[in-house]
Amino acid sequence: MKKLLKFKLFVAVARLGYCFTMAVMILSFAHMMQAFHSLREQTSTASSSPSPTSTLLPMGVNIPHPAGTMLTSQQVLQYVETHTFWVGPTVSGRPFTVRAVQLMTAQQAYQQEHADSLGVPDSELVYYVYVVGPFKPEYISSPHPLKVKSVPGGYEIWDAYSGNLLEAGL
Repeated sequence: MKKLLKFKLFVAVARLGYCFTMAVMILSFAHMMQAFHSLREQTSTASSSPSPTSTLLPMGVNIPHPAGTMLTSQQVLQYVETHTFWVGPTVSGRPFTVRAVQLMTAQQAYQQEHADSLGVPDSELVYYVYVVGPFKPEYISSPHPLKVKSVPGGYEIWDAYSGNLLEAGL
């Protein structure tokens, strides 16, 4: 009986630890996206401000384009290349390299990067963008000191119609 109680206590503590870890991860991601939004606002030019008819995510990251039209891969490429990448500057200080700008369904994007739910239907068209640096992870917020000096690359997933940034990751 004592072994069963000890095991149940162990399981309860393990679950509590898992919940705490998930809460810390969610808060870290929220801080990272807040820093990303701040950086994007600072590096945007007047010509890249969103049109008044565009719908913005709460974080405000949106590729400007005429309302009711689908983005082109060239618009996505131009926007990504002219704004600081969300991770931080490149180690060398030179521009990063965009390796891929692909139009795909949200379902394909989930599979490509094991992405979280993007908040759009699986059949929704999105642009998957992969860039390489390497980057100095200066804009990543974490409750623990980062032990890495550089990050090789990262990705962004953009809604093909609204232009909203749906997810960014490493």
